[in-house]
Amino acid sequence: MEQIQQTIGYFAGLGSRVAGYPGAGAAARFVEAELRGIGLDKVAVQEYDVSIPMEKTGRLRLVGDGTELPLHGLWPNLVKTSTLPEGGLQGQLIDGGRGELRDLDGKTIEGNVVLLDFNSGDRWLNCAYLGAAAVLFVEPDSLPFTSTPSFNVTVQVTQL
Repeated sequence: MEQIQQTIGYFAGLGSRVAGYPGAGAAARFVEAELRGIGLDKVAVQEYDVSIPMEKTGRLRLVGDGTELPLHGLWPNLVKTSTLPEGGLQGQLIDGGRGELRDLDGKTIEGNVVLLDFNSGDRWLNCAYLGAAAVLFVEPDSLPFTSTPSFNVTVQVTQL
């Protein structure tokens, strides 16, 4: 059991293991070494080129105390990657809860940055339709698969 926990800890500590990221190569080398270590001698590694969106840096700076928090892009909407305009954007940070219209009622969404629970399905679209400058998802304690956001939408909405 201890070996399993160590292995899980190792993989969890690699960061993103999506193809093209350093964690993917480290994970592949680990698996290859483990297979060879148990005596398998016909282990083959196939390398190939693949187009992968690469995340660059993003951060949220809170006006007032200057606190900075890292931002991470989600997997792209088809071929549209998560982007920020040159120089970033500014706006009030609005708590949008789960993105239900009742959560947004009475709040100035247009031109502002809305925080949504990650478990909000496609209700981030409510923020887009109301003119939000950006939507940031708050990491949940647990994530039922059926609650994950849905991002495959039309070009008009992706202009958010």
